[in-house]
Amino acid sequence: MKSIKVNGGKKLNGTIRIDGSKNSSLPIICLALVPDKAVINNVPNNEDVLKMIKIVSSLGSKVEYKDNTLYVDNENLKTGDVKNELAKEIRGSYYLMGALINKFNEVKIASPGGCIIGKRPINFHVDAFQKIGIEVIENENDIILKKGKFKKVQINFEKPSVGATINVLFSLIKNDFETILTNISIEPEVIEVIEVLKKIGVKIELINRTLKIKGTKIVKDFKHTINSDRIETGTYLALGSLLGNIKIERPNIIDNILVIDKIMEYGAEINIGSTITIKENEFKHIKIITEEYPGFPTDLQQIFSVLMLKGNGTIVENIFSNRFNSHLELQKFGANIEVINNLALINKSELRPAEVNCTDLRGGMSLVMAALLIEGESVINKVELIERGYPDFVNKLKKIGADIEYIN
Repeated sequence: MKSIKVNGGKKLNGTIRIDGSKNSSLPIICLALVPDKAVINNVPNNEDVLKMIKIVSSLGSKVEYKDNTLYVDNENLKTGDVKNELAKEIRGSYYLMGALINKFNEVKIASPGGCIIGKRPINFHVDAFQKIGIEVIENENDIILKKGKFKKVQINFEKPSVGATINVLFSLIKNDFETILTNISIEPEVIEVIEVLKKIGVKIELINRTLKIKGTKIVKDFKHTINSDRIETGTYLALGSLLGNIKIERPNIIDNILVIDKIMEYGAEINIGSTITIKENEFKHIKIITEEYPGFPTDLQQIFSVLMLKGNGTIVENIFSNRFNSHLELQKFGANIEVINNLALINKSELRPAEVNCTDLRGGMSLVMAALLIEGESVINKVELIERGYPDFVNKLKKIGADIEYIN
């Protein structure tokens, strides 16, 4: 377990540079197993990505990760049996199923892990695989895929799912039939994956939430630069609105329009160009309702909970049932929060130092933000959860004036 000490109550001032998207990098690293070679730039150096790179290497592929660029050579890729225990630790390991079935007649992988933020079954993936013609066997610890004959089908997802959409697209890379997918996720990470699929030769047409895909027998090598992380951008925008003058380099602006609007509604001053400059101002009441993209992202509602402690607010969480677990930890700081089912009522609060525990990735960062607000020394445990998605976050915060350090 890793812990940090935060001596808060200090204004922040300086520049933060946004890394590449974690949620795009994980599937695109898996996709890199399908062609002979791939080069991926702007790959963030966070724990989930590093674990995925180790998994890919364990399958026999030659990988080199240097200066945020990943080189993958699959000449010696030898197995679809993902024995690496790390697969249990990251949710994105399930993308290996759709990718590896293009290379092997059978794929075996441990059931995926990740943050405990609510029920996230992979039944949408399994149902779609079976309709396509892939046999799926699930047991207590593993999932086994066996390649069969492709079927010409139309697949309608019961609800939009980022993971299922991408995984099913991967499984269709070499399918000669045109397949129609409806009610797909259109999250920016899905759109970026589609961009890479087109580079390797897959034909894709997307209209609203309906997609037509026809695979290719000849898969081209690809080179791709990962987009800046929209959730990291939104997080540091929120922090700047609380604690001062922050300049954000390489922000993801286009995918954060709704988030930027909410921060301005909250009362912060934002200047947008090739960089974003944000200044705190008068705090106001805001309401957030999380929805699939282009709605407000569930990954940022815990972050915005901290803003509401300065100006009141309401959150309706429509995506993951356990996103409010971190609010119990915020209450240790003195946060006045009432949770009723999927509704959180947050009131302006007098906060005090405390020792708290991270419950998940985004909730963990919300605890760091709260501690930075509070004059005095706070301790945050289990910060390895934060490192899963925020590269080098302690040093980034130090550079803008935060008094923060690891203590074990």
